[in-house]
Amino acid sequence: MCARADRIALLWFTCLIVGSCATPIAPTGGEPDRTAPQLLYTIPTDGSTGFTGDRIEIRFNEYVDLNSFRSALRFEPDLNITFSVRWRGTRAIVRLDEPLPANTTVVMVLETSLRDVRSNAIPAPIRIAFSSGDRIDKGEVNVKLTKPETGRRVENVNVFLYKSGTSLSEAATYTSQTDTGGYVRFRNLPADTFRMIAVSDLNRNRILDEPREQGYAFSQEFITVAEDSSYTFGEWFITRPDTVRPVMEGIGLMGPDRIRLRFSKSVEAGTGFLVSETDTLVIHPLHPESPSKTAWFYGTERPVTIGQRYSPFNLEIADSLDNPFFFTPMSMDAEELPDTIRLRYLYPEPRSTVEPTSPIEFVFSRNGPFLDYQDSLSIVADRQPFDAFTMVTLRNRLILTPDEAWPEGTTLTVRLLNPSSQVSSRPTIRVNRSSDKGDLAITAPDSTSTFIVELRTASGLLVKRQSGTNQLLIEDIPIGTYLVVGFVDANENNRFDAGSITPFVAPERMVMERNVVIRAGFEADLAFR
Repeated sequence: MCARADRIALLWFTCLIVGSCATPIAPTGGEPDRTAPQLLYTIPTDGSTGFTGDRIEIRFNEYVDLNSFRSALRFEPDLNITFSVRWRGTRAIVRLDEPLPANTTVVMVLETSLRDVRSNAIPAPIRIAFSSGDRIDKGEVNVKLTKPETGRRVENVNVFLYKSGTSLSEAATYTSQTDTGGYVRFRNLPADTFRMIAVSDLNRNRILDEPREQGYAFSQEFITVAEDSSYTFGEWFITRPDTVRPVMEGIGLMGPDRIRLRFSKSVEAGTGFLVSETDTLVIHPLHPESPSKTAWFYGTERPVTIGQRYSPFNLEIADSLDNPFFFTPMSMDAEELPDTIRLRYLYPEPRSTVEPTSPIEFVFSRNGPFLDYQDSLSIVADRQPFDAFTMVTLRNRLILTPDEAWPEGTTLTVRLLNPSSQVSSRPTIRVNRSSDKGDLAITAPDSTSTFIVELRTASGLLVKRQSGTNQLLIEDIPIGTYLVVGFVDANENNRFDAGSITPFVAPERMVMERNVVIRAGFEADLAFR
């Protein structure tokens, strides 16, 4: 009887220990929880003074992931504060190992990696400031970080502030990360002069570790924060010219006459060769595996020879900035594989557009023949049959060229019957009007250097690029809404220079205007100052 009672007691004790250590699990059932955890209160409260204890209490409205809390919690400035954390339901009890220095303002930060047990992360950092003295610092620094390629916020970049006298080889005095709008905000700073840089702090050690981590300079090396004042830097563009050469990272045989090549970055693929000891095959790109274009499917001019070991050679590969391809030897063994790739239509996407005299190129999953497609293909322009076009095939492409022009302003519906499935694809293609274009007159910033401007779509696709001084006129722009980005090319090298941190070199000046509307037959005006 005593032994049985002992076992029951041991079981209850084990359950108690396990229950107190495990990450809480939210109740199941009901609608899925998609709401981030909310802070209910802290002790001490935000803005309080005279804190002399070692206990901080933080309460949320729901259970949070304990591991994410521990990694998200930090203190500013960098005072090497160490602490322990215990939980009481939705309350975290933080114990400081040592008292705070006297007369010091400390900011307790919970970064956006904090999430609840359903993996809902907080949208912006939470900051609670308190002081061990009788006053609290109220200096502020604000900056917005933007990608000039898309006009959207920068992710995974922190801003570091180094107090005067602090080396860049040391941990940053203050750090802050972007919120969901791309804003970086520092609060409760003392009056001082700071060096400010932006860093992709991958290992979260508050130090710029080059070359593994990327650092970005601002237009000023130092900023001065006056007592209880706000310093607003405004919008800053985070970009760096891509000089990294694309590299082939993988090769695989996908069928008798089909291979897959994987690259280190997005590339445009051209023809090349596949060679073995006794065989040489011409290969040509069929289509990318995904819109990222980091992997491409290639077709061979004839099936590979089983038992041979093949290597790609003399590939025509380039990235969007024409960085030369860095060839790395790779090979594969040709083994017998079933041909499972069926002929199917891939591109263009539905609702694409075409100029009146431009051909329409249909891309398929593999090389032809396209006889069944050609026999069944028909075009309707706004419900009227249209047959004034010629059709040619080139490997895995079916190219339609108008005899004179596609009817302007119409929507072409192309009927493509898949012979293997007997299912029709009906992509629609809008024919632009010759008159559906406008111009953009740009006044460049005051400078004697060349001003380079780019027009991009909302997704970042480059539409036009032009350079000049003082006044620029960009003509024949398709109607639509654009992102306009320009920079002063101070060293006349035809590309943006992001400067450097050490030695300090300021980046070239960059400007941006969002939502520039181009209307048919009109000239829009845009002035950068």
